[in-house]
Amino acid sequence: MRPARHLLAPAALAVLVAACAPEEAPTFGTAEVTVEAVAQVVSSPATVVARTYAATVEAAARADATAPVAAEVLRLDVADGAEVAEGDVVAVLGAEVLRVALRQAEAGATSARSALATAETALRQTADRTPFEYQVFETREQEREARLSAIEEDLLRGEAVTLAPSRQLLLIERQQLIAEREAQQALERGVADARAAVAQAEEALTRARADVAGLTLRAPLAGTVRIAEDLVAGGGRSLAVGSDVTPGQPIMTVTADAAFRVELAVPEVDLAPVAPGVAVAVDLAAFPGRALTGTVRRLDAAEARAAAGTTFVAEVALEATDLPLRAGLTGTATLPALAFDERFEVELEVDEIDAVLVAVGQPVAVEVDALRERPLTGTVVAVDVAPSRDATGATFFRTRVRLDVPAGEAPPLRGGLTGTADVEVERIEGALSVPTTALLRRGGGEVVYAVRGGVAVEVPIRVRAFGEARAAVEPLDGAALDAGERVVTDGVELVADGTVVDPA
Repeated sequence: MRPARHLLAPAALAVLVAACAPEEAPTFGTAEVTVEAVAQVVSSPATVVARTYAATVEAAARADATAPVAAEVLRLDVADGAEVAEGDVVAVLGAEVLRVALRQAEAGATSARSALATAETALRQTADRTPFEYQVFETREQEREARLSAIEEDLLRGEAVTLAPSRQLLLIERQQLIAEREAQQALERGVADARAAVAQAEEALTRARADVAGLTLRAPLAGTVRIAEDLVAGGGRSLAVGSDVTPGQPIMTVTADAAFRVELAVPEVDLAPVAPGVAVAVDLAAFPGRALTGTVRRLDAAEARAAAGTTFVAEVALEATDLPLRAGLTGTATLPALAFDERFEVELEVDEIDAVLVAVGQPVAVEVDALRERPLTGTVVAVDVAPSRDATGATFFRTRVRLDVPAGEAPPLRGGLTGTADVEVERIEGALSVPTTALLRRGGGEVVYAVRGGVAVEVPIRVRAFGEARAAVEPLDGAALDAGERVVTDGVELVADGTVVDPA
């Protein structure tokens, strides 16, 4: 951050000058002007965030295979109590209305294809017989007009020309040309319409085939089958071949073999690595040190929305365990296969004054209080658009930092560890550089005092960037400041243009 430098009040300056007797002339500290890289950073509180997920034990997964439409049970491929794998065919239904619709869609697609073939043949035959080109039509039109104009000019010169027959012949020729063009355009429109009709028929056929395919029911998950009750016939009987079913009626229920499953609450910011097949480790509060293992079976499309964002639900199929699980137990889940830079990130609270300087892609140096000997680096990946407020009411902008993979052994990070981060918001290579203690604000601008011939010379400058100890500067108003010169640092508040400087 930019160091605070203030002007002394005139009375205070007079006291200081009076306090310096002539025989005790003040001495001043000086430092060399250099050319070097200057990096301006913004410091912010930092907190390590571990990618973990809230986990809850739930009863075994259950799912129904349901009838898509009103139908008749044509086939039951499994018996009550049978074991099935996910995707196994378990029943086939019959719905004559869907099969009739499929046959109609097939006939419609065949008819549309035939009509297209006929239209394309007609267009091709016309082109073979009398090729028509619009450019040729335009050329012949121009020639016709030229001939007509020539005839009229001959008539005006008094030559023996009969205009009426010639004009009539030219008009007939023009009508023939127009008729050819209109016929060509009509055939082209016919082909375009036929192609659109084929596309519509193909789409209808695809839908009809999907509807019929939906009559073949498959196991929604692996587990044990329970044939549903015949709700139409009643009497507590189970469905059988020949039973009638209504739209949405369960045909059978499949219960997963495992007695329990785990559901993870997945915030949208941590959704990327969660996918079916990903390994999961679950530490339950009731059984510390005895982690459950499993894999993500599915990620529900349904989500819960809250002020903090969107949360999705991932279902985890557990491997065998001897722990006495119960529905409702809670804990924390992690994804063991994640790399270091995917398991952890750092969250900054950037003060509103500095937030305008911070942007995605800027490098960050992080020092965790508990691991000062293991500094971390990373990159800004997101800056909140909306501000947040801390307990004191101060405004800050939450900023996410993706950590770089450290060389050698990864540090033992944990979520919640705190420290400080420096975001490099600007770096100027080869900058003219002075110590920040040499900067002084006077007359509405920044100045430094160069020591030349034993006296101070005021040099107006523009500060390009503030580093930790030095600032990148640029002389203004035609002033000069060169590398190798010395500028006043200690006691600069007491210096004016022309002050004799006796360096300490």
